[in-house]
Amino acid sequence: MILMVGASGFIGSRLLEHYKKSGVPTVGTYFKNFQKGLIYCNVGDIKENDLDFIDESCRFGIIAVSIGSIDYHKLHISEYLRVNKSIKKIISVLNSKRAIPVFLSTDYVFEGVAGDYKEDDPVKPTTEYGKSKTEIEEYLKTEYEDYIIIRLGKVYGHSPGDGTLLTGIISKLQRGETIRAADDQIIAPTSVIDAVSGISKIMDSGHTGIFHISSPEVRSRYEVSALIKEKMQWLKGSVEKVGINDLFFAEKRPLNTTMNSDETSEMFGITYTSIEDNILKIEREYNEKKVQRI
Repeated sequence: MILMVGASGFIGSRLLEHYKKSGVPTVGTYFKNFQKGLIYCNVGDIKENDLDFIDESCRFGIIAVSIGSIDYHKLHISEYLRVNKSIKKIISVLNSKRAIPVFLSTDYVFEGVAGDYKEDDPVKPTTEYGKSKTEIEEYLKTEYEDYIIIRLGKVYGHSPGDGTLLTGIISKLQRGETIRAADDQIIAPTSVIDAVSGISKIMDSGHTGIFHISSPEVRSRYEVSALIKEKMQWLKGSVEKVGINDLFFAEKRPLNTTMNSDETSEMFGITYTSIEDNILKIEREYNEKKVQRI
């Protein structure tokens, strides 16, 4: 059995769907976002008996929990600290059942100066979001021998309205808005389909440790927005090139936290689809679902 903590979230729900389609017994939990068929789990304040559903049949426990955006973490530090305390309890129970914890982390554990960070490079988060993930990473590394930490690039979906990187840009352009996009912040847009495939390959391999799943195709946020506008010319909005410091955030953003995933990709045969191909796939989704073109 595979436990999916955070199965109602963006990545968690897709991993749950993947394993159910594969015929793997899977149990998923939700906290804030109710979803039929999932078990309620208050990750903000887990009590002693709240994890009784985890038994010896559990092989892996995937922890795909997020309380919100990067800025939300800055504005709600006490909340993420409570959630991290609960995550540690979940990991402890998984260990007692001889299940391997699989923690989905982020490229924001890195300082974001040089980019191209490898799995064994030192972490130095500059945001509260990055610090929240680093805390769990360090807990796993110091307290346990068998664990999987998977750091993800900027994961996006393909479905209209899912609110992720590409579809979020498309929605704004569709409404005729002007997108102010930073040309000095570099990201690695990574398809959720590629991410789910990579996570499952790592878990199926029997290997443990720290791994990077991140497309080798890196672009600035401005380049991503401009590419969408170029490929989907029916969109009415416009794209304005700005610097990251021209935009308002609750917390300063690192410029380049992109990761080198070559070693992980070679070890597990992980491949990535190009952002241009996925923009075309997303456009087909819009056409098939007859999303109104404004």
